[in-house]
This record gives sequence, C-alpha cells and structure tokens, in this order.
Amino acid sequence: MQDIFLSIVDAFEPPAQQSNFVVFKNNVPVIPMKEGGSYFKKCKKYAKEHNTYVVTGLMNIADYMCLCMFNPAGKIAGAQRGLFFNRDNRNLYKKASNLALFDTPYGKIFLCVDADIYNPEVQRHARLGGCDILVNSQWIAPDEYSEQKLFTGGWGAAQTNNLLVLSANNNTASISAPFLATMDNTGYISKPAQTASAAFNVSRLYDIHSDYHSSHFNKNLFAEHRHLL
Repeated sequence: MQDIFLSIVDAFEPPAQQSNFVVFKNNVPVIPMKEGGSYFKKCKKYAKEHNTYVVTGLMNIADYMCLCMFNPAGKIAGAQRGLFFNRDNRNLYKKASNLALFDTPYGKIFLCVDADIYNPEVQRHARLGGCDILVNSQWIAPDEYSEQKLFTGGWGAAQTNNLLVLSANNNTASISAPFLATMDNTGYISKPAQTASAAFNVSRLYDIHSDYHSSHFNKNLFAEHRHLL
C-alpha cells in the first residue's frame, strides 16, 4: 500500500509539498446548489494541477448535504450524503440511507458528512465494511466550538475503530490515528491547528490488534482530558 501524504487546507490553497491527498476546510456552512457547478470545476482543476485526491467542503446537492472526492485526473472518485444531522440542519436536508466506501491506492475511504461523526454506528459500519481512512468535514459555529467536539468526534473515532481520521472544520484541522500508531501516544499525528499535514502508511494500522486495550494509553494525557471523554 502506498504512503499517503496528507494536507488539510483552506479551500483551493496550495497543499504541503508532495501531498497526494488534500481535504478542504469549510469557509461557509455549505456550498449552495447554485454555486456547485463552478465549485466542482475549481476542484477538478485543483486536483489535476496538484496531482492529488481532493475532498470538497460540505455541499448542497439536490437538497442532500454531501461530501465529494476527486481523483488526480479530476474525475469524481466518491460521494456520500449525510445520514444524520444536528438540530439546525435536520429540517433543511434530506436524509440518506446508504454508506459507501471508495478505493484509493492508500486504502478504503469513507467520507463522513458533518454530524455523522458523532454517531458511533456510522463509524462502526464503515470500519466493518473495510474502511481504513475516515474523512470528516464539519461546520462548527465559532461560539459552539470546543475541544470536546474533537475528542468525541474524529479523535474518538480513530481510537475506538482503529482508523486514520482526517478532521476538517472551519475552526481547525487535525489528523488522528490509534494512539499506538502515533509517536507520542496522544492519538494525534497532527494536533488541531489552522492547517494539518502528515505522511502515513495505512499498513501500520494492520499491526494493531482490533482488541487493543486502553490500559496501554498515555495515562497523563487521559487524566488531563478525562473531563472531555
């Protein structure tokens, strides 16, 4: 399996050098339908110019909240509709009923739409289907953003499901993995910041048993963040 060179950046900003998988942060809650065509064209151009996979920000497509992925040739390589919604969105979008995984040279990808990251059954279903990399894109209102959302969202999904998780929202970007696959046992490959980048080989996940015990976890980190978990 090939190494994946990850970048999470503001939409259409240049990625880190050598990046072959880029995730766009949201700068609006959702790309409206009337702007979808021009946004897609820019994503295709970006993917080809930088020779990289690209995951869009949240989009409204036919009244579904969606995430889409383009391959380095600028072709659609995957799309996922939202399965669950927060209280502000539940009356705005149609609810999907299917979950799909998409093959890449770096592993199987699941595109986790917005609040779906807080539903453990979604993460688990993806993992049991063979997901290696979960990409979550969210819009979190600045006055609602907190560290707890990260720990119960992408970071928690990585720990409980043995996944590489890319988390992009309008406030921060981060990359999480099972704590045994991180250098400092924190569960973060790239800690929350304005952008994120890292190199990873998904094969490392296969060396971690699915029943690894949290008793091996960094106890000081656990104590520091226990109130968030």
